[in-house]
Amino acid sequence: MIYSIMPLEIILKNDDLKVDGLSEIIEVEGIKLEIKSNENGQYIINRIISSDPFDYLNPKFQPGNTIETIYHLK
Repeated sequence: MIYSIMPLEIILKNDDLKVDGLSEIIEVEGIKLEIKSNENGQYIINRIISSDPFDYLNPKFQPGNTIETIYHLK
């Protein structure tokens, strides 16, 4: 798995990996996250969008983790 702030379709140059439009960008505790909702009403973290390397070390916000409460960006 590749963890990057760049979308996979840019990294891999593959048109088959387009984002389906269901992902959202939110901010939690000052960290921007790309998330997708699942059928249980929870949200799965797809990626972290940050220039701070310590944000990527926080196990709470690792890709694949779920969060229940979201705060939308305006």
